[in-house]
Amino acid sequence: MARRAATATGPGAPRPQPQRAVLTEPARREYSPPYVHSHPGTPPPRAGVTQFATPFLPGRPADPEASTAPPLGILAGMVLEVGLIDVTTGSEDDFATAYRTARELLTDTPGCRSVRMTRGVESPSRFVLLVEWDSVEAHEKNFRASDRFARWRGLIGPYFAQPPRVEHFTDLA
Repeated sequence: MARRAATATGPGAPRPQPQRAVLTEPARREYSPPYVHSHPGTPPPRAGVTQFATPFLPGRPADPEASTAPPLGILAGMVLEVGLIDVTTGSEDDFATAYRTARELLTDTPGCRSVRMTRGVESPSRFVLLVEWDSVEAHEKNFRASDRFARWRGLIGPYFAQPPRVEHFTDLA
């Protein structure tokens, strides 16, 4: 009868260490925020916009022991436009319908990565527009200075209770 080699499997036995990935040349895939495909009828993301397949914190290696960090070029210029929009009471559904029509004006703009509109739970007449742009310049030159902006405002502007408050934000490193 052959004897089996003894293997340590009890509570004091050494545990196998997981292998750690080191990103030297990050794998890329098409950019797809989690909300892009969560709504029926939402167009797929535009080709050519990329995101790293492995999650990481910008400016830090994907793994604390990794020797290299992913390059920041893709994220460095991206900005988030946040628009706080108050509409007149009673016109919320009409505003939402107008937004669905006007949304394409944003999504077709060069430099626009994603568009999302949210509605307040406690304040149903308040909406928040979230638009990811390649840069502030892409927003200003490709949208605000174009005829798309005039058409956008023509469709949704009549429902504004006051002018929207719009600011740009970047991720913390």
